[in-house]
Amino acid sequence: MSRKLARTNPALAATIPAVPQGGGGELNRLFGTSSDFPELIEVDVDQLHPNPDQPRRHFDQAALKELAESIAAQGLLQPILVKRRAEGGYLIAAGERRWRAHRLLGKPTIFAVVTTGGIEEVALIENLQRRDLDALEISLGLARLAERHNYSREQLAGAVGLSKSEVSRLLALSGLPARIREEYAAFRDKVTKSHMFLLADADGDVARLALWARIKDGATIKELRAAKEAPAEKPAPAPASARISQAIERFERDLGSFRPGRDRLDPAQKERLRAVRDRIDRMLG
Repeated sequence: MSRKLARTNPALAATIPAVPQGGGGELNRLFGTSSDFPELIEVDVDQLHPNPDQPRRHFDQAALKELAESIAAQGLLQPILVKRRAEGGYLIAAGERRWRAHRLLGKPTIFAVVTTGGIEEVALIENLQRRDLDALEISLGLARLAERHNYSREQLAGAVGLSKSEVSRLLALSGLPARIREEYAAFRDKVTKSHMFLLADADGDVARLALWARIKDGATIKELRAAKEAPAEKPAPAPASARISQAIERFERDLGSFRPGRDRLDPAQKERLRAVRDRIDRMLG
């Protein structure tokens, strides 16, 4: 059962009547706060449900354990953000790691702020402000938000508080080769957003995969830019014997289309063929 924060104060419990669910207006009048003062509740952890569209896709278990230990020692320093579900309970808009940490600790309740805003925007913006998401998670979250609301780039940038250019570059990450997107999770701690933008800006998947191999080896941004701007190396010429084989094949193919009696050679062509024949004779010894 969730509780209003105001009712948890023993000094007020005897004099303040129970505030009904969703009664933020009564609380605002009671405490003299503005109408947009957040509604803070203490809710059972079992009443909370993860957001299926949560932008975060990676939950590091070691980091989660460290968060649980911090909460055990210092308490919860920032409430999670939730939204009421029509079917009962609450959907977690932001703070799933804190909720998971509470479950690890066996805590029965957690403090939460109730939001009435669009949960997709709230979840993405809260994580962006906390810098909790990696570049690919942000890219996928933006793409899902744009698709769901049919946002233009300008509208999407305004909704999440980013520039249009950065939104465009983040969305471009979804076009990286599947191999890079699959391997990224293992290197996310040492691959910066700048690394990912360089990959997306590279010319073609072959170049992107080559740069990705350098990134995994620890290349700096400066080294990657130099590699990207360096002229492509020309392939080494084929050995003479291979080139001659190719020339013979082309010559035989072209000769096969010539029909004596129907196709005629002019004097200049005959002279060139005699010169070629002499060179062939010398090659054959």
